[in-house]
Amino acid sequence: QSSAVRPIAAGDGWLLVAPASGDQVRRACRAVDHPEWGDELLAMPDAVAMVSAMCERLETATRTAPVEHWLEQFHLHDVPVAHCLGIDEHLVDPQVVHNQIYSVADWPTVGAVRTVRYPARFASSGLLPTGAATPRLGADTDVVLAGLNAGLAGLIADPEEPAAVED
Repeated sequence: QSSAVRPIAAGDGWLLVAPASGDQVRRACRAVDHPEWGDELLAMPDAVAMVSAMCERLETATRTAPVEHWLEQFHLHDVPVAHCLGIDEHLVDPQVVHNQIYSVADWPTVGAVRTVRYPARFASSGLLPTGAATPRLGADTDVVLAGLNAGLAGLIADPEEPAAVED
């Protein structure tokens, strides 16, 4: 099943509002001073269309004030909400930095490349490395084609030999 939940614009950034129940949908509408929207949205028979319409309606209100205002309003109404970070904000987020989610390595012919590391940590091995640089386009073509040719050679029947028949 698809979801129509999407980030919605605020006056100075983006939010993700994710009500998980009919009651939370009503409270989200009250948080933006439009309680009348709750029952209208919940009367829609298609859940994906309802969520899409909810995001559109909420966004007409959330564009009028900054992210912090709306975070406070949705929290006061007990509606799940989060601030959507841009990439620059994400990279310096204290939790991202603490968890050492990314590493930067020098890749031949490319230069410095940021990669996401394996997310789990194990007491026995600590942080797992992100691995080597990605092979350059075409680097393995000869090996792959040689393997295909060898496999095809075994499949092509010799016209001089009779075909084998299995019982």
